[in-house]
Amino acid sequence: MKNKPNNKKKENKKKYNSLSQEEKEQLLKYYQDRKDEITKERYKWLEDIEDINNSISKYHEKEWELRKLADKVNEYQLNLSEANIALINERKKIMNYINEIENYRRKLNNKK
Repeated sequence: MKNKPNNKKKENKKKYNSLSQEEKEQLLKYYQDRKDEITKERYKWLEDIEDINNSISKYHEKEWELRKLADKVNEYQLNLSEANIALINERKKIMNYINEIENYRRKLNNKK
């Protein structure tokens, strides 16, 4: 199995050696241009990856802010519920006081 790649290399070397200097230069230019294209493409991919990473970071920041705001909303809802319960209790006390006052008025009216 190892002989096949070596044979292929030898064949390619023979082909390369059989080329004229101009053909060799053209081939070299082709591969240099190809390498430059690949390098440009690599840099573009790296920029795209950096943009994606920035977007992910921003997403996570916004997600964290959303969680903190949701926690605040829950806290406010709990406080509001507690305030409503306190308000209901105060109304009950007021209603009891009003009933007591009415009872005293009736008693006073009955005594007269």
